[in-house]
Amino acid sequence: MEGLMTGYGIVSILLLVAGILAVFIPFFILKIRNQVISINEKMDKIIKLLGGESEEWVEVFSSEAIPSKAAPDGMKYCGHCGALNGRWDKSCVKCGEPV
Repeated sequence: MEGLMTGYGIVSILLLVAGILAVFIPFFILKIRNQVISINEKMDKIIKLLGGESEEWVEVFSSEAIPSKAAPDGMKYCGHCGALNGRWDKSCVKCGEPV
């Protein structure tokens, strides 16, 4: 009987610790998110200090340079979100970016 009660005590302590940790998990996630945002801002500053985005870089990584699947009947896929747009559409019907 004494061993059984000790087992319940250990389980209750573990559940208490798990509950306390569960309360703090959102704060850890927010801290990581804020650190990622901070790193991205620093990277933008570094890129601007080093001369910004060159025309060659933009050409290599632009959506037009990436081959895409063929759209049916002259329609076009959006390079930003991948939505199917009409032949004469100037901007994407889903995200509004220029096609």
